Amino acid sequence: MIQFLTLEEILAIHESVIERFGGQPGIRDYGLLLSALYRPQTGYYNDLAEMGAALFESLIINHPFIDGNKRVAFFGTDVFFRLNGYQFKVEPNDTYQCLVELIQSQTCDFDHLLPWIRKSIVSIWVQDHQECITTVAWPELIWCSRWLFVSILILWDGCESSIVSSQWIRQLQQD
Repeated sequence: MIQFLTLEEILAIHESVIERFGGQPGIRDYGLLLSALYRPQTGYYNDLAEMGAALFESLIINHPFIDGNKRVAFFGTDVFFRLNGYQFKVEPNDTYQCLVELIQSQTCDFDHLLPWIRKSIVSIWVQDHQECITTVAWPELIWCSRWLFVSILILWDGCESSIVSSQWIRQLQQD
């Protein structure tokens, strides 16, 4: 069963991003925020990568927050993938450059995000046991401690393979 971000979770991600990297808090358009969150749930998309691209695009294009939309789009999409057994595995500078180019060229849309997402997500592995965490093996963990899990992801700054560096986020904030 696919796990989708809740309104409370995306608001917590936004709050954390603003507290950590600066910017003005607040929702600009509540309806557009809900639209972005529900778009991946429409049944139109074939897999997690497509759902993630739809979420990412909607959070950027809908511009639901006063500030931090690009940062929330990245972190929110990463949390969505993690809830479903995947994560971004990206190089911060390459990711920054790719996303800035897409945004500046006004091509930060589903069709351009999807290939980048497909090559940038990987399964999450439990290194101690060398077993892949999948949505089949994982639902009990998600349901019993989902809020704790999402909260940890929001606060976690030490992920070497996924959450991009503070420097990258600061650069993205300035653009």
